[in-house]
Amino acid sequence: MLIILLALGVVGGTFGEDLLVWTEPATLKVFKDSEPKIGRSRLILHCARNEYESGQIVLRAEEKPLRITNVKAYPLKGPRGSTIGAENIQIRLVGYVLVRHENKFYPDPLPPFRPFEIQPGENQPLLVTVYVPKEAIAGRYTGNIEISLEDKRRIEVPISLEVWDFVLPDKPSSETAFGLWEDSISKFEVVQPGSPEAKAMYEKYYWLLVEHRISPYSMPVDILSPEADRYLNDPRVTTFLIPYSDDVEEMRKRVEYARKKGWLDKAYFYPLDEPVTKEHYEELKRRVEKIKSIDPNLRIVSPFYRGPDFSEETAYEALDGIINIWCAVSSYFDPQKQLAKKERGESSWWYVCCGPGSPYANFHITMDAIDHRILMWQQKKYRVDGLLYWGVNYWLGTTDPWEDMATVKGINPDLYGDGSLLYPGKKIGVDGPIASLRLEMIRNGFEDYEYLTLLEKMVGREAVEKAIDEVVTDMTHFTKDPALLEKVRAKIAKEIEKRKGRLGK
Repeated sequence: MLIILLALGVVGGTFGEDLLVWTEPATLKVFKDSEPKIGRSRLILHCARNEYESGQIVLRAEEKPLRITNVKAYPLKGPRGSTIGAENIQIRLVGYVLVRHENKFYPDPLPPFRPFEIQPGENQPLLVTVYVPKEAIAGRYTGNIEISLEDKRRIEVPISLEVWDFVLPDKPSSETAFGLWEDSISKFEVVQPGSPEAKAMYEKYYWLLVEHRISPYSMPVDILSPEADRYLNDPRVTTFLIPYSDDVEEMRKRVEYARKKGWLDKAYFYPLDEPVTKEHYEELKRRVEKIKSIDPNLRIVSPFYRGPDFSEETAYEALDGIINIWCAVSSYFDPQKQLAKKERGESSWWYVCCGPGSPYANFHITMDAIDHRILMWQQKKYRVDGLLYWGVNYWLGTTDPWEDMATVKGINPDLYGDGSLLYPGKKIGVDGPIASLRLEMIRNGFEDYEYLTLLEKMVGREAVEKAIDEVVTDMTHFTKDPALLEKVRAKIAKEIEKRKGRLGK
């Protein structure tokens, strides 16, 4: 086993025959029993400025339990004496949740590092996430992650980071609208609903999502509050919901205030969800009539997954003239019909939820990591402007999301992680939300969307389609190979660098 360790190139001492160390891309779920990858000794990352990039260091105990007492990141040293400080490097454990009907543990929660013990024959990944500041100098950076064992041994895993010479914008190019459930926060973070503590906790969840290029439905405060400026003037926030009310004047006050503050282009109404029956459509029309009495051009979304059950029309015909944000579930999405709506000045969004399942891309725990990321490549392929998702913390269908992520048992008891991309920190002693591996993949996907958007602006739509075609064929056929995705992403980055150089920007 010592020969294997030396072949890995791990620096820092002799580890005997009881420990294996290797690296994996973040876009790969490492299970407790995944086979080691001999020879992957270095964590190799590539990204632009103002981007987050992750990779995994995997530790495997062989003959006896091993206790890891500390993991430390050192600054990355780059061109001309530049550095990326250790404060920009986050190290988290990759936790596991049991999928009961498979009797299998899936990697998902990302708690902060704490000392842990690895059992013989099991893997424990560490997710290393580097944020590259906007002002960083482009080029190659190197450094180490030091891992300390209880028996005083230390391992140094080298990092190589290539920083490309362009910056991702603060303002996301894709609109987003993700649900954030206050009652789930209050229950599982144990704060009194409506209290200052509940508001402060909601704010922590809110900003975590914004840092992942996601805009929640609602701010921690009402739009009429003076505090609203802090949220809606932030360029990272792309949308916000104005609540529907039968009291037109209540809605009007918020609309006019948003107009006065220059926020109206971020505002939308969501008067009714997934209309199907005649009663649904009649109620939707009634509510929309009230909204449009304020201003006929206000943005209105009503997500749909099928046509009405009282006519032969599709939802695209039945909802025409009612909504102007077209938001189909991805399996019902019609590229031509949705593009036609967009070309007449309306918005094209889509969504996923409890469906569709595989072979479509979605955010279910049992899907491959690349499935959570590839949705944004498909979004760019089909010229979709935004993504809606119904919940990031719907835990009301379970007694403990850390132990049971079957969150929508009434719909499907074997569906894990639907409507939940976060974990409550209270249980593990953290004052705030815990991200998931799926959430990190979603952020990576939105960063990929920025690469494709920059490429389109600099080179044109044909180049974007050519790049996407290397990884995505259609909604149900796309690569499962993280290496291919990274190869295409690197080609896009190099083309952006080249064009940026020609433009002198």
